[in-house]
Amino acid sequence: MKKLLSFAAVLFASVMLLTSCGSAIDGVKQVAELTNQMCPMDQGNGVVINSVVLNGDQLVYTCEADEDYIDLNSNAEAVRNEMVASLKSDADVVNMFKSAKVTIVYKFVGSQSGETVQFTITPDEL
Repeated sequence: MKKLLSFAAVLFASVMLLTSCGSAIDGVKQVAELTNQMCPMDQGNGVVINSVVLNGDQLVYTCEADEDYIDLNSNAEAVRNEMVASLKSDADVVNMFKSAKVTIVYKFVGSQSGETVQFTITPDEL
């Protein structure tokens, strides 16, 4: 998960620099488009990011979780808390999401069961 978080933070910071004259939602849109072009992205921790799309005011990450390494049900809250903390550590990312009023949605699909665990992080939580 930390690799996922650090990649997202670097990408968001880069886009913020590139779009400093544009709107925050344009920055989020560019992040989604650039990241989605790189999918699938193996995070090396049992998680593969399959797509990233901006759907209205939601930035949706769809990931496959290898259930041999990750118990989706028992770790969801810990993963969510770790992601919130990581996002909060980058002021540019926080400002972009708050300015754009975009909610981040992480959707994890189990590789074997197909079970889905989803959580959201609202701009107010950052």
